[in-house]
Amino acid sequence: MRYATVCWILVSLATLTALGKSPYELALERHVRADGVDYVGWKASSEDMAALREFTNAAAGKNFEGISRDERLAFLINAYNAWMLQLVLEKYPIKSVKDISPGFGVFSEEKITVAGRKMSLNQLEKEWIIKEFREPRVHFAVNCASRSCPPLKPTLWTAENLDAQLEGAARDYLTKNPLGFDEKSGRVSSIFDWYAGDFGGPDGVKAFLEKYRRPPARIAFLEYDWSLNSAR
Repeated sequence: MRYATVCWILVSLATLTALGKSPYELALERHVRADGVDYVGWKASSEDMAALREFTNAAAGKNFEGISRDERLAFLINAYNAWMLQLVLEKYPIKSVKDISPGFGVFSEEKITVAGRKMSLNQLEKEWIIKEFREPRVHFAVNCASRSCPPLKPTLWTAENLDAQLEGAARDYLTKNPLGFDEKSGRVSSIFDWYAGDFGGPDGVKAFLEKYRRPPARIAFLEYDWSLNSAR
């Protein structure tokens, strides 16, 4: 077989692999790594910046009519993560999401639009996602672009695999990530302090942790690292 023919086959296979993926999905695959997000590379790519803006524009105009519960939830998780990326990249280079607006304004200011509604990231997470779906594992899916946050995935959340994706995210954060559960100190992420009510209060937090590992008799919390989740 000639070299040119082999090259053509390889290119064709790569094209087929990417078939059906949006430009934003391909950008995620290129720039999201196990150790964080390659913000430098993403911002340097006009193509990938455009793909992100295209996705957030689509999220802003999304029509929820006739779609299932899991489709809505997967969409809202994806919308949160995409808007968070866009807010970071618009200001990058920065060292923390706290540098985007004074204090934690990046979460409280109404800077995003989802399904025709102008809102803040806090409103999207707490007043829409949590209130409608009552799914505490969402806290391991939405990404706050910070080191202590459960890591951003290089793929989209999907209705077809949503439960498995949520379960995997929660399990990974508590069994593989020392910022989720620190073996040496026995302390857990402050997520379980700030959002204890979403887990059913202190007893609910303990019961949730017991699904994945043995929590200490008295639960204490780790200091949250708000430095940007940049790839190292």
